[in-house]
Amino acid sequence: MEEQGEERSLNNIRKFINALMLVLFLPVLFCVMFIGNNMDYWDDVKANILVPNALLTIIALTAFAICLYLIYTGRRIQLTGHVSRLMDLLLLVLFAGFYFFCMWLSNETVFDMSVDQGIVREAAKDVAHEIPFGYQFVFSMNYNNLPITYVLGRLYRLAESLTWFEHDPEYLWVITGCLSVTGAGFCCCEIVKKLTKNAAAVLISFALYLVTAGLSPWKAIPYTDSYGIFFPVLCILLYFCSRDCRHAICRALLLFFSVAAGMAGGFMKPSAYIAVLAVLGAEGVSFVDTVLVMLKNKRVKETTPENQKKKGIWRRFISAGASLALSLLFVFIMYCVNSFGMDYIVEDIELEYNEEIEATPQYFFYMGTKELTTGGFSTEDYGVFGEFQYSKADRNAACLERAWERIEERGVVGTVYFCLKKLVKSFNDGTFAWTYVLYYEPFPEELTHDNIFAGYMRSLFVPGGANQAKYDTMAELAWIFTLMGVPGIVLAKGKKKYCVVFPILIIGILSYLMLFESGARYVYVFLPVFIAMCICGIDWIQEKIIKYTKKRI
Repeated sequence: MEEQGEERSLNNIRKFINALMLVLFLPVLFCVMFIGNNMDYWDDVKANILVPNALLTIIALTAFAICLYLIYTGRRIQLTGHVSRLMDLLLLVLFAGFYFFCMWLSNETVFDMSVDQGIVREAAKDVAHEIPFGYQFVFSMNYNNLPITYVLGRLYRLAESLTWFEHDPEYLWVITGCLSVTGAGFCCCEIVKKLTKNAAAVLISFALYLVTAGLSPWKAIPYTDSYGIFFPVLCILLYFCSRDCRHAICRALLLFFSVAAGMAGGFMKPSAYIAVLAVLGAEGVSFVDTVLVMLKNKRVKETTPENQKKKGIWRRFISAGASLALSLLFVFIMYCVNSFGMDYIVEDIELEYNEEIEATPQYFFYMGTKELTTGGFSTEDYGVFGEFQYSKADRNAACLERAWERIEERGVVGTVYFCLKKLVKSFNDGTFAWTYVLYYEPFPEELTHDNIFAGYMRSLFVPGGANQAKYDTMAELAWIFTLMGVPGIVLAKGKKKYCVVFPILIIGILSYLMLFESGARYVYVFLPVFIAMCICGIDWIQEKIIKYTKKRI
């Protein structure tokens, strides 16, 4: 009876979080499914697809129904004990093949990008050759690009030092990117296996990951997107493992590694910090739930003595409080580690860092209110750095003032609609803005193949290629299917109460995209988590259908 009281208390908190997530997410999902490119956001970043999103939605709904049936059939094989270990072995084999597929595809299509990725690529070679950076405006402004630049520089230097490595040193960047994407996919499938214990669900998640991340060219680009994709999903997986662990020390260690993974991801790509905030939010929900149970303390009498009940309540309170406190402590420790790491990088590369021109949240908030680009990068707003070159405080004040002027001009209704357009812009592109790049450099001759198949693959992926729209359309279909399953996460029941981390994560992602600079590329780092949420959501929808059918019978 006591546990039922606690479940009711937790359900009230979860219902609020789930409702908030659905209020924010469902309008975006509806617009992506049925409006798509007809939404009046920035035309330059609209997906280049061959058919309307509504038609793709019909196809995705058919695939959705097939998956419901496959998952229903898969319930005959429960992934527990020996069977679970066999599935882990199968996943290792599948993802070994996935990795070599990614490498093969990268070999056929690899090329270089300009903009941020190109700047980082060239600077990384200076790191490798120990050329002092001196004063560089771009790295003082885009301070967050230093970790990826340093990592790439060290990898480049390692490749040069390996006598048996016969490839161009940049090839090690591609290898690392493919490893990161492969590891993220394995973690995605492990989350699905852990939460559904359904063999069919796990295999479907692998297939969906293959046609999304597996085919995406992002993995061949050495930048924060492919290098950061591994950490948020690892953070969530380790958090689930910690919640299921009964041994206090092991649970604390798993929680630490979960936070460490999320903070490492944020060090590489700041938006990945959302995963850490989701973990803290889930721990906060657990603690608040325990406090509410203690305050209400209205339970049906049990056969156990009253003092034993009080001990049990206090034990849970101490456990929940300690877990939340440890989470906060681990975040603080990793924050200090990240700060030390950034200082070390600045000193090691001999960068003359100018703090006054660092891009701040106020600047990204200001750029996120730009109507013309629907919250995307704006060269006009970028000019604020020229206006305020010597005072970050003055620039921040100007950014906030101008941003609020735009918000006041739109009014409440206009601002809400503008935020919806920003979110649709970010979610209405299954290629994750792959084709929106200002300039592509020629293919590096030492890295590319010259054959008919390689030419066809490039025609799929290179912007302006003869078959680019085919890839875009396929990617859009897979992404719409992925998004359709996400609302099902609100149906997690019973022992899956810690899955509240999923809707909190969605709320965090949506809030980030509404408040700051938005774009489809910022969603890519969470792709493995979205796929895990999709397949788990489908499994729980199917579970709900079974229960409803039994009641009707």
